Amino acid sequence: MIARRGTLPAARWLRLSALACAGVVLVLFCCMVLLFSVSHVSRARFDKAAESVRLALSGRRAAPAPLLSPAEMPEGDRAFQQEVGLVRLREKIGILLSGLVDQGDVELADLQQGVMVRIDNRVLFEGGSVLLRDAIKPQLQQLAALLSGVANPVRIVGHTDDQGAGGEGVLRDNWSFSAVRAAAFVHFLTSEGGVTPRRLQAVGQGHSLPRSDNGTEAGRAKNRRTELFILRQGVH
Repeated sequence: MIARRGTLPAARWLRLSALACAGVVLVLFCCMVLLFSVSHVSRARFDKAAESVRLALSGRRAAPAPLLSPAEMPEGDRAFQQEVGLVRLREKIGILLSGLVDQGDVELADLQQGVMVRIDNRVLFEGGSVLLRDAIKPQLQQLAALLSGVANPVRIVGHTDDQGAGGEGVLRDNWSFSAVRAAAFVHFLTSEGGVTPRRLQAVGQGHSLPRSDNGTEAGRAKNRRTELFILRQGVH
């Protein structure tokens, strides 16, 4: 069949019609995606985006938007920012204490409640004493500076083996000995490092939570430790 002048062949007309319908469907799909996205965006962000569009169409330049404080952020954003902060903090602590990590005197771990820094009491305290070693104090000051850069609570937990503490008076008891050591660590972070005291906790566990068998010297050495926990917000 010969098509009349000014008309399209049926097959070509059908192809063009199909393309037009596909275009309409694509536009409708994009609109649905946009509406779905808008429904999941906070009102504050949507208002800011709308204002930016209005300014762009009018030819005016928008003023820099002020940063939201943590309290003003949506809950999901605050949780995300906290996780990013903990990851960065763990990396910095790992670099700071890398020498002790390589020697096996410090371990870092990501736990459900936050980041843990485990330190062998042998490098942290004078033997049989609650006094911090002078050699470790410069690194502890730098650690305190890193802790001051975040708002997370910090818990210091002291541990011993099952042998007598070897101190005098109340310090002969493992519970008291571990608690006083944890308190000495906390005191250093506040007095020498400037960490806000209300963020800190000192806990003594004595020999109640051993990591290894107290029946061997190697096991007892592993159990004599101090653990610093940088807790996620809301963890107690």
